[in-house]
Amino acid sequence: MRRERRRRGTTEAGRGWRRSYRSVTDEREPKLMTTSGEESQDWKETIADWVGARWQWLIGAVLLLFAFNNLAGLVVGIMGLIAFANSIVGRVLRARRVVQQVQQIVTNPDDSRQEAGPKRPTARPDTRP
Repeated sequence: MRRERRRRGTTEAGRGWRRSYRSVTDEREPKLMTTSGEESQDWKETIADWVGARWQWLIGAVLLLFAFNNLAGLVVGIMGLIAFANSIVGRVLRARRVVQQVQQIVTNPDDSRQEAGPKRPTARPDTRP
């Protein structure tokens, strides 16, 4: 009888260690058959087979999830920094405008009164010749 050469940790189904484990347990335990003639599997074994066949894709999905989470955190952080810088710039510009108005009032106190205009409406003088 010819002995099969197997690569370590792989099978034709891609299940890795599950095949070698199954072959040992199958020899000791009798197989339970269903009415359709298929082997019955309990739900834990079904889940283990499914995860064993797709573990690389599951790890990739988790890594993508972490990458998108980090990217979203970076975008939100940048937006927060922009909002913070905008508030600081707004305060500086308002303060600069107030300082300029105060300086103008101090240097030309009469001009500021004229620019502001009268508080009550007055009749305009007639300037016709």
